[in-house]
Amino acid sequence: LVHAPPHNYVYTDGSKQSPFATLSIMEFDEARMEYVELVNRIRNGIDSLIHEVEDEALHNEALRNVSLDLSMDSVPLVRFLKEAKKQADTSLSLYEY
Repeated sequence: LVHAPPHNYVYTDGSKQSPFATLSIMEFDEARMEYVELVNRIRNGIDSLIHEVEDEALHNEALRNVSLDLSMDSVPLVRFLKEAKKQADTSLSLYEY
């Protein structure tokens, strides 16, 4: 089975050629696996941040008793982190076989 990169690249240099065109199949698979590992580590880090923000800000009774505004100020941050996690999941779905 030959794994080819997805066809939905956006090239920053304006070229039409895939940056993977010069890689052998084995080199591409190695690069893909390294990328998947990287995205998995990032996704796990995002998960940890989400839990930390939720525990320390949203579900922290002491903080909520002092200021509900301080507690609720973290809501947009949690939304942003959850969106980043969705983007990581999308990337993984493209490259994880």
